[in-house]
Amino acid sequence: MKMKVVLWLLSAAVVIIIFLNLRGGLTYGYGLGDTYYIGRFVILALVIGGGHIVIKKDLITIILLFLFLVYNLLLMTIYRGSEYPWNGEVFLSYSNLESENRIEKIILSPKGHSIYITARFWGITGDHEEIIFSEEPIILPPNKDKHYIFYTDEVFYKFENNDELVIHEPKSGKSIPKIPFKNIKVVLKELKTGDDIRNISKNYKKYKLEKIGVRM
Repeated sequence: MKMKVVLWLLSAAVVIIIFLNLRGGLTYGYGLGDTYYIGRFVILALVIGGGHIVIKKDLITIILLFLFLVYNLLLMTIYRGSEYPWNGEVFLSYSNLESENRIEKIILSPKGHSIYITARFWGITGDHEEIIFSEEPIILPPNKDKHYIFYTDEVFYKFENNDELVIHEPKSGKSIPKIPFKNIKVVLKELKTGDDIRNISKNYKKYKLEKIGVRM
């Protein structure tokens, strides 16, 4: 009887995790990529359930479900993906991510086209940094199909040749959108060395650049 109770509780936990992921309360940290992970979660849960129907061994099923749940909870917490890295909180809260540690800016090209910029940092130690460029008002979480995302504390930019946006960014993590900007051509220039970064950080006004940083 106790085995049955434990089995039902673990099965209920599987359903709750699926529900919370679909509602946005728990995440693997990959944005739309979560669809793959939760799909895999559902399939493996069904495989374990089907195996239980065949072998009818409660203990084996309990062990498999327990390990399966622990593994996925780790993926949803301390091993979360880069879009929403582990910040000490189990449940995802966009209100916490969108805290006062966020800067928003709108810049205009010479032809009057708008570019929206959001720079933010979060986490217990404030070490999760993100700068987003978009042609549309930015709604978090960022859209990797449409936004340029730089995982750094500052970048430098200027417009050239009317509607060409040149962005100087450290050689670090970034996400380039699958869908190009419609009205603006974006040119990325990597700052490959520490000397490059220090030089442009100190002399960006000399190069007629603007700076956007997460801690301005």
